[in-house]
Amino acid sequence: MSRSKLWDKAYELGLKPSPLIHMPMLARLFKRERARRILDLGCGEGQHMLYLAKRGFEVYGVDLSSTAIERAKDLLKKNGVKARVIRCDAFKGIPFKSNFFNAIISFRTVNHGRKKEIERLFREANRVLIDNGMLFITIRKLPRHARKFVKFTDEEHYVPIGGKEKGIIHFKFTKEKLRKMLAHTGFRVNKLWVDEYGYYCLLALKDKKLKILGETPE
Repeated sequence: MSRSKLWDKAYELGLKPSPLIHMPMLARLFKRERARRILDLGCGEGQHMLYLAKRGFEVYGVDLSSTAIERAKDLLKKNGVKARVIRCDAFKGIPFKSNFFNAIISFRTVNHGRKKEIERLFREANRVLIDNGMLFITIRKLPRHARKFVKFTDEEHYVPIGGKEKGIIHFKFTKEKLRKMLAHTGFRVNKLWVDEYGYYCLLALKDKKLKILGETPE
């Protein structure tokens, strides 16, 4: 089954949206920094887009799942807000021109790919952000007790053997891997922490002084 079909199935099975706990902080940050144009990378059913659009931001969203995209459009329309939503595989490219966004948000999305795909995604995120543009992401932290519920395909990748994300490839991030990958793709990490749900949270800035390189070394 293709990755897009796996995600459609996950949403049809009732995949829950990421919580909005970080949104008040992000809205305050974006207003303070005059970040007007925001991309939600892996927007899902649109809850985070709606939150920002209601507060006057110019919001765009991309997602691989047709089911999620249609639900996001319905949610935005129902609430009378405008936002552009596009179905695409962001691991292959982000369909916007360079230096277009002030900030990118991405909740529980980036780790759903292979290492080289994620590196390509970060390079694309760097391309579409303005200089010193902000990147905020949350990424699954795989605790030791949860490893019995997944199957590793190699040392860095695994797939859940049950649940709504069954069969979807995941990359096993650590703080060190995350820092290295972002530095290698032109980002300066500002803050990195673990939230109350056990997810890595990271705020980084596009740093034009950093050279964008190829594959991240081990």
